[in-house]
Amino acid sequence: MTLTGQTWFYLITSLFLAIFAISYALVMLYAFIKKKTLGTAFLLFTFTLLGLGEGANTLSYWFEAFNISSKNLSGIFQILFLNLYALSILFFYFFSTRHILKDNDFVKSLMGVFLGETIAVVTTTMFSELLLGEDVYINTSDLFLLPNTNIEIFAPVAALSLVLFIPLLIFVLLRISYNVVIIGRKITEPVPKRGILYIGISIVSLIGSTVVLMLFYLPSIYSNSKAMLFLQALRLAATILWLIFGYLGWILPDWLKKRIRGKAWIVRTMKEREGMPITYSFSSSHDIKKTAIQIQEVSE
Repeated sequence: MTLTGQTWFYLITSLFLAIFAISYALVMLYAFIKKKTLGTAFLLFTFTLLGLGEGANTLSYWFEAFNISSKNLSGIFQILFLNLYALSILFFYFFSTRHILKDNDFVKSLMGVFLGETIAVVTTTMFSELLLGEDVYINTSDLFLLPNTNIEIFAPVAALSLVLFIPLLIFVLLRISYNVVIIGRKITEPVPKRGILYIGISIVSLIGSTVVLMLFYLPSIYSNSKAMLFLQALRLAATILWLIFGYLGWILPDWLKKRIRGKAWIVRTMKEREGMPITYSFSSSHDIKKTAIQIQEVSE
C-alpha cells in the first residue's frame, strides 16, 4: 500500500509526540525515585498518563495507516488517548493545588468529583457507541477521515469535545496560569523569577495543546487538509514546549541554577523552613505570607 506524504507526516509527528512524552515520564520517574515525595508522585502520574495517551494515539495512527488491526482496536486506542490526556490534566490540577492554587480540601474534592465524572461520562458514551453499536451519534468515525490519508479518527463530536475540554480549560489551566502571573509579579530574585517564567510558558503551551485538540474535532477544521496539518504541527510544538519548560520550571536542574547564578527557589524554600533568612521584595506582610504559601518546593 502506498502512503501519501501527509500520511507519513501524521505518522512521524505522532511518533515524536509519543517518544517525547514517554521519555519525559521516565525523567519524572527518576525524580520520584530520588525524592519519593507526593509532589513528584503527582507529576509522575501526570506525565505517565500523557505518555500512555500519546502512545495509544500513535499506535492507532500506525494501525490505521497500514491496516493491521480492526477498526474497533484503533478506536479504543484513540478514545483512550482522549481519556488519558484529560486525566493527566486532572492530576496536574491536584499537583498545582499544592504549589500554585489555593483550593481547600472541599474545593479540591468538588473539582475532583466534577472533572472526574465529566471524563468518565464522555469516555463511557464513546466506548458504548464504538463497542456496543449504540447509535447515539457520539463518535465521528463515520465522518472523520484525516484529509488525504486513510487514517480514520474515532473522535467525539464537536459538542462532546467541548464538554470534555472546556471545564479543564476554565477550572484548571486558566486558573493556574492566572495564579502563576500573580506569583511572578511578587518575586524579584533572579532564579525564582526565571523558574516561574518557565512554568508560565509551560502552562500556556499546555493550554495551546488542549485548544488544538478541541479544534481538531470541529467539522470546518477536520475537512480542511491544510488546517489539519497546521494543527498537528502546532500540537507537536506546544507539547514539546510544555514538557521542556515544565521540566526547567518545576525541577530547576543544577546546571540551570548555576547558569542564572543564584539559588533555586526550591533550595531557598527548604532553607527558609530550616530557619535561615531569605530576602524577597514584597509590598506588605500579607504578600509575604501569601507568596510563601503559594510558592512551595515542588517535591513536598
